[in-house]
Amino acid sequence: MGVIFSVIRRIGYIQLLELSCTYDGFVSAAVSGFDNTEVLGGRPYGGCAVLWRASINMHSVMVNTHSTRLCAARFESALWKLLVVSVYLPCDGSSSEEFCEQLACIEGIISERQDYHIVLCGDFSVDFCRNCMHTDMLKEFCTKLDLCASARHSRNKIDYTYNFAMKRFNSFDHFIMSSVLFDSAVGDLRVQHDADNLSDHDPIFIGLSLSSNIHAMSDKIHHAKVAWHSPIYDELCRCFLNFITTCNSKLIRFVIWHAIYCARVQ
Repeated sequence: MGVIFSVIRRIGYIQLLELSCTYDGFVSAAVSGFDNTEVLGGRPYGGCAVLWRASINMHSVMVNTHSTRLCAARFESALWKLLVVSVYLPCDGSSSEEFCEQLACIEGIISERQDYHIVLCGDFSVDFCRNCMHTDMLKEFCTKLDLCASARHSRNKIDYTYNFAMKRFNSFDHFIMSSVLFDSAVGDLRVQHDADNLSDHDPIFIGLSLSSNIHAMSDKIHHAKVAWHSPIYDELCRCFLNFITTCNSKLIRFVIWHAIYCARVQ
C-alpha cells in the first residue's frame, strides 16, 4: 500500500473547525491555536491538522497531544502501525524553553507507542543548513529517538519550503521519520512551488511504500521511563526543590558554625 503525506501551511480557524464538512471523503484530526476564552490580539500561533482518506482500509484514532502546536493520529493495518504527528514549532527567535517543551511532548507521545513507526511532519522552524540552538536541539532529539529527517534522504527534491519576498529562501518544513521508513519506504520527496500560492510556505509531499512485510513491527520490550512531560512530575519537582532548599539552608548554618568552632589558624 502506498501512502502520500503532505504538509500544507496556513489552515484557518474556521477551516479547522469544519475540516470534516469541507473535505468530502476525508477524515481529520485538528487542533486550533486560538483561545476562545480570551480576546485575540496580535498574531496567533499554533494550529495544525492531519487528514486522511476515509476509504483507506485501516484503523485510525486521534491522539490527544495536550498542545496547540501538535496534532497526532495513529493508524493500524494488518501489517503495520503508524503514528503521524503534525507540528508547528516556535521559531528560533522565541524561547528555547518552549521549543524544548514541545520536543518533550512529542517524545512522550512516541514513548507511549513504541511499537509504531513514526512520521513527524510540519513547520519545525528549523533549517538544517543553519547553525543555531534550535537546529542543534532538533538534531539531538532525532539522534536520541533514532529518527531521520527527509532533508538527508537521497530522493529529496526539496530545494526550499519558505521564502521571504522571494529574496530569502529556507527549508523550515520537514518530514522526520523512523529510521526503518527512511531506509526502505520512501518513494518520493518533493515540494510544489505554485505562482498562485499566497502563503510564504510551499506544500511538501512524501510517498511511503508500506506494502512489504519488512515494515511490520514486532512487539517491543517495554522499559519504564519517567514521563517528564506529565503534569504530575511538575509537582514532584517543586516538592523536591523545596526539600533541597530546606536542607541546604540547614546544612549551610551547620557548616558555617562547625567551621568557626573548629578552625585553626596556621
